[in-house]
Amino acid sequence: MLGACLLLLSACAVGPDFKTPDLPAAAQSPDYTPAPMPSRTAQAGGPGGQAQELLAGRDIPAQWWDVFRSEPLDQLIRASLAQSPTLASAQAALRQAEATYEARTGSLWPQVSAQLGAQRQRASEITSQVPGGQLLTLYNASVNVSYNLDVFGGTRRQIEGAQAAVETQRYQVEAVYLTLTSNLVTTAIREASLRAQLQAAREVLQAQTEQLNVIEKQFDTGAIAKSIVLQQRTQVAQTQATLPPIEKALAQTRHQLAVFAGRLPSEAGLPEFDLASLSLPQALPLSLPSELARQRPDVRASEAQLHQASAAVGVATANLYPQIQLSASYGNNALRARDLFTGPTTLWSIGAGITQPIFNGGALRAQQRAAWRPTTRPRRSTATPCSAPSRTWPTRCARWNSTLSRCRTRPRPNRWPGSRSTCRPRSSALAP
Repeated sequence: MLGACLLLLSACAVGPDFKTPDLPAAAQSPDYTPAPMPSRTAQAGGPGGQAQELLAGRDIPAQWWDVFRSEPLDQLIRASLAQSPTLASAQAALRQAEATYEARTGSLWPQVSAQLGAQRQRASEITSQVPGGQLLTLYNASVNVSYNLDVFGGTRRQIEGAQAAVETQRYQVEAVYLTLTSNLVTTAIREASLRAQLQAAREVLQAQTEQLNVIEKQFDTGAIAKSIVLQQRTQVAQTQATLPPIEKALAQTRHQLAVFAGRLPSEAGLPEFDLASLSLPQALPLSLPSELARQRPDVRASEAQLHQASAAVGVATANLYPQIQLSASYGNNALRARDLFTGPTTLWSIGAGITQPIFNGGALRAQQRAAWRPTTRPRRSTATPCSAPSRTWPTRCARWNSTLSRCRTRPRPNRWPGSRSTCRPRSSALAP
């Protein structure tokens, strides 16, 4: 009967049970926009202008950069993931959280320890009843067992919080993974775009230079005026002025790509990207709005942090209730080592204890309130000092009501910005 009661009590856990927050009503709609989205994109002439198909409800693959069908980009991302210190740090934090969770799980089981020792001491004459005292050597060997009954679920709430911390770190690893891969892909596409802009600008410059040569020959023969030559030279100079900013942006993009890849800009082996090496995907997966939040690791990490804060409330609440400890020991004591496990040297003990906090200066209650703070949304209070009947401060309420009535009936005078209004209740109006 006692065991059944203890088992029933151990199944209880104080504190709130975490529930995944509900998605907003707008996320339940199958569309992102008020009007339904088309199933295909617009088609444009030229390379890469083919229409793309939008596949609603299709999941995004983990290696999403494969849709560009670029082998250099795939190799760069794989090498960057293997040598990224940021990703390695996040993975180390995840292993630390997992080890902490395993350590917390061990507190659910009884703690067993063995002790073996020898002690040399001198007994007094009164204790030993031997004139002048007596030298003794005491040998002992024992096994101790202790167990804390998790009646109110404090230990289980700690384990729940540790598991939520593991989930948080796991989503942090996913966030680092997505951030690094997206930065690499975005930078590679920007480099390809800048290379295309630079090539187009150089082709325009070459065409304008050839046209300038023709115009100068026409001017030498007297066929055209000097102003036409000057106008063409101005166009050539303007086109030449656009090249250095593009070249600078390309160099900065290359340096940024090297940093994202975990390399120095001076190191060789960094691939170059152009638009011809990248292909637009023919089919684009389009996640449902209700699933988009479940695919974002930052949102999932915030949810896991809320779960961890909810478990902390249970831990703080369980600390207010009694703590029950069971303990037992079995061993032997002897004056000689050879008699340690023989003869009448066996001793044992078994006991139980309960600890109930009575007074601690409000520390436990304050810890409980502090644990509740991250799980609650702050609310703005609209109450006034006299919103409820007050019997202790009648003078204060009378002055407050008098100030409010004066502000409502008297027109507010025009004042310079920053001056004090006469209708603003002063602190002295609330003094008793």
